Amino acid sequence: MDLEYEKFIEYKKLIEDKRICIVGPSPILIGKNLGELIDSYDIVVRVNYSIGVPIQYQNDYGFKNDVWYICGFPFLNFVNVETLLEKKIKFICFKSRQRFFEFNGRDKINCLCFEDIMYCDDVLGLLTTKHILTLRPKELFVAGFSFYTTEEHYLNGITDYFGDKFIDYVKENNIISNPNIHNLDYYRNWFKEKVNNNEIILDDESYKCLFRQNKASNES
Repeated sequence: MDLEYEKFIEYKKLIEDKRICIVGPSPILIGKNLGELIDSYDIVVRVNYSIGVPIQYQNDYGFKNDVWYICGFPFLNFVNVETLLEKKIKFICFKSRQRFFEFNGRDKINCLCFEDIMYCDDVLGLLTTKHILTLRPKELFVAGFSFYTTEEHYLNGITDYFGDKFIDYVKENNIISNPNIHNLDYYRNWFKEKVNNNEIILDDESYKCLFRQNKASNES
């Protein structure tokens, strides 16, 4: 059996018929004390920077890290494999096949690439949620998504987890997160449909962000 297919089957078993929580990096959960609720889910999925939630925010964002979805950015160049093992990550899911093959920890951590089965120009939070839904979870709770309707997209200090080299790399290469390269109307409308159809549960703050019309949504 093909190794990638074996990993897919293993990952499907991890997600199917389980209570899943996807956590985003937006600061909207600060002070909401959702950490215990988030960690109560069978599997907690972190998206991009969410893997590096500062310890002072764990009461709001939880600390479980079962699955990590990452985009084409070379995050793993700045994270020690042993550090990821300490976090007890069960799977890393790659948007980019290039990053998948560049990662030298595939013999130690289960890895999956979904580039060939998903339309990968979408926002990673959308891709993650779509991918999880195809695996038929029992329940899907999404928290910490502002849907780019707020001025601040990321928790303060969240990139510190990746170290000074990461921060220097971002500055040197002028890498700035620009959500406007994506179809944000599609992103938001897709989530609205899934929430209205009871396929996804949102935390209260994410729900407010998604269903309100805000000047910031046109600016960020």
